[in-house]
Amino acid sequence: MSGKTILKRYLSAYSDVSRINKHISDQNELYEELESQEIDKNIIKIMKSVPRELFVPIKFLDKANENRALSISPKGRSHTISQPFIVAYMLQNIHLPDIRSHSHIEILEVGTGSGYNAALLFELLKKIRGSSFCIHTAEINPFVTDKAIRNLSHMYSVSMYPRVQDTGRRASISIGNRQKMQIYHNNAVRLLKLSQKRFNTIICTASSKRIDDIFLSRLKDRGVLMIPVKLKDGDMLVTIQKNPLISKNANIHRIGKLESSISKMEKHETILRQYNGETYKIFAHMNTRFVPLVSYQSSSLIARQ
Repeated sequence: MSGKTILKRYLSAYSDVSRINKHISDQNELYEELESQEIDKNIIKIMKSVPRELFVPIKFLDKANENRALSISPKGRSHTISQPFIVAYMLQNIHLPDIRSHSHIEILEVGTGSGYNAALLFELLKKIRGSSFCIHTAEINPFVTDKAIRNLSHMYSVSMYPRVQDTGRRASISIGNRQKMQIYHNNAVRLLKLSQKRFNTIICTASSKRIDDIFLSRLKDRGVLMIPVKLKDGDMLVTIQKNPLISKNANIHRIGKLESSISKMEKHETILRQYNGETYKIFAHMNTRFVPLVSYQSSSLIARQ
């Protein structure tokens, strides 16, 4: 079923035909804007298959195709569905191993949020890897976890699990009889401590002041962590590759923590760091400080901190 068909079916409960057509028009404007911001057409095609309307609160339906973040939780909580450009940029720059060298890949998403990014990852991986993947997505907030599951159920057949599991696994999505997405209500660090699984890619959807060592230790060789690191002047989006292929004469820094190195990096700068006996290649993508947010309570624009 196409994204447009899913959208029309979903919106029919809330909107008349003219408003549905307005949503489709707004979608096209958003995609044109993303293309002007150098987002690849293949990523835009994936986004077209996953209507953002399915993942925003009903009160924000008319804002679903604005290129800005929206709050997804009431009572002043800070959970958001990210700005479409940031989502698209992260998808475009996520590290996915060559299918010829990896028959099956494991992805960890830290922060399920609305479920929008997980759905886009699912569609992207399904297109380029068929069924040879599994996404594990973890969300610490129970309200947000349950809402993400409901959002995802608009597109997929979701199987539910009891709440008593140690891992906090709440639901899964399958292709045929093979589970391709696992959804957890759990802290991602705690989840990793309960499992010995290693990942090809770990993607963090929210910024953090520090990079937990367990994220690095659970990367496979040449695996990549993508994370916005919170700095004094905003969030620096970086990718960190573990034990990359490098030349013998490469200049590798060996002093201090990774965060201290990142705080000194410029946009599009690459450095090599030795940390806990492993080598990491760090690439600074952009500072995301001035991403606008529409608040759940007031619907007013504020600067995302």
